[in-house]
Amino acid sequence: MAKFRRGNSGGGGRRSNTALKTALAGVAGGAAGALAGALLTRAGVSAKVSAAGITVAGAVGAMTLTGPARAAAGGCAAAGAGQMALSWLAKRQAAAAVAPQIVEAAPVRQLASADIARAFSDARNQMSSSDYDEEIHHIIR
Repeated sequence: MAKFRRGNSGGGGRRSNTALKTALAGVAGGAAGALAGALLTRAGVSAKVSAAGITVAGAVGAMTLTGPARAAAGGCAAAGAGQMALSWLAKRQAAAAVAPQIVEAAPVRQLASADIARAFSDARNQMSSSDYDEEIHHIIR
């Protein structure tokens, strides 16, 4: 018959301490990756380029490092991927904001062409009146 361990009794302290360090390293790596992305973007680097660079650097680190450093690199890669997703969403939102402006601009063009047509019609009507005919004949004579 097997013995069951109760709660924290017997040898679990080291394992939970390592898990906590790994979790905290992942969070710290994510924060560092997000901070690096923000600083690169503020320095003039494109948001997509900085996000891709952080993602690739974090992924390479996660594949080559061990222990808490691996978790930190994974967090950094996740932060870069998150920034890439946010830049993609921002681009879609900007494109959606431009679309209604294009739709609203179409009736303005129709109104402008109607105004121009009305102006030419008014000018034609004024020129066909007898007052202008008399002025033109007076100038020609």
